[in-house]
Amino acid sequence: MKRHWITVFFFMTIGMVCFGLLKAAEGPHVEPKNLQVYNKFIQQKQEAARQVPSYASGEMLIKFKGTSPLSEAVQDLFEREQDFQSLTQSAYLDQLNKKYQLKAVTELYKGKLSFEEIKKKFPERSKRIPKGVKAPNLGDTYKFEFDDKKTSIRKICEEYAKDPNVEYAEPNFTATIQNELPLP
Repeated sequence: MKRHWITVFFFMTIGMVCFGLLKAAEGPHVEPKNLQVYNKFIQQKQEAARQVPSYASGEMLIKFKGTSPLSEAVQDLFEREQDFQSLTQSAYLDQLNKKYQLKAVTELYKGKLSFEEIKKKFPERSKRIPKGVKAPNLGDTYKFEFDDKKTSIRKICEEYAKDPNVEYAEPNFTATIQNELPLP
């Protein structure tokens, strides 16, 4: 008799697990009154996924190579209204700056801490850093803002990226947060 109950319990457990897996495979259960809201939400998510990435108008992020003489002097040169050619021996960047009407230069990572300062400030987190890892140099990254609104920012980035002092140039992409509706 005892063996019979164990067998029944075993098969009932297997049946409940299988039934749960089948129900889970069907997807979330949505009440008919909430079906319109749910379908609209799904449609919005799909449309957002198809959209082309957007970026700030007339803004570009540019990183200069660490070996470049411009790497940490860009903002100072711009504020003093000096040409980049004074450091690079090339007028290419100055020509682009004039062509696209460069109006502002902003250093992205001001007041950066050294790797050793970070370790002192966050000792517990620092224990997770693998030995021999070097911190990336973010100090050579700037935001350029242009008055030229006619030219595609992608085209401007391509032209700046051709300079040997530039590691990369890309549009200043914007991000949006997708609000998730809780399912009933």
